[in-house]
Amino acid sequence: MASTLNHMALNDSRPHHQFIYQKQKMELGTIIISVIFLALAFSPVLLMRQSRKKLEKAMLQSLAQVATRHKGSLSKHEFFGNFAIGIDESNHMVFYVKQDRDKLEEAVVNLADMQDCKVSNISKTIKSKGDSESYTVVDRLDLSFTPREKSKPEIKLAFYASAGSNQLNGELKSVEEWSKIVKDQMIKMAFRLK
Repeated sequence: MASTLNHMALNDSRPHHQFIYQKQKMELGTIIISVIFLALAFSPVLLMRQSRKKLEKAMLQSLAQVATRHKGSLSKHEFFGNFAIGIDESNHMVFYVKQDRDKLEEAVVNLADMQDCKVSNISKTIKSKGDSESYTVVDRLDLSFTPREKSKPEIKLAFYASAGSNQLNGELKSVEEWSKIVKDQMIKMAFRLK
């Protein structure tokens, strides 16, 4: 009799164990599908981040090479989208590199040769049809240097151009900060000369 009861108990527990096994199998399948989905969802973000870091490293390396070629070093620098800018505070030089399609543009500004530095904001005002409201659209942002010699042209370092970018993404704040950095450096130079 006891063996019959034990046999019945085993028969009763088998479907229960089978149900638990099937449920665990379904949960494992759900987990695997979820992990695959998350990997596919986040891989473009990770690839973009990795690509951006690689571009930033290459741009900053190019900027450092420009500084080195002109017997300078970078005291401060910033990477911003497709360009990098830096300053050598001890030698009073500004260095700039910009990746424009297949070519790398470089600029070196000797602050001792400059009279002024300012933000050049080229924008236009657009009026809405049938509305009295208007809004301003920025076409271009440059950090502009005015040479001491009147015969020399103004030097412009592009921070934003509407033709090459969709919308502003912090460039206005950045160009204003760099204008302040350069003006402060020019003031320090003027006090040293006195």
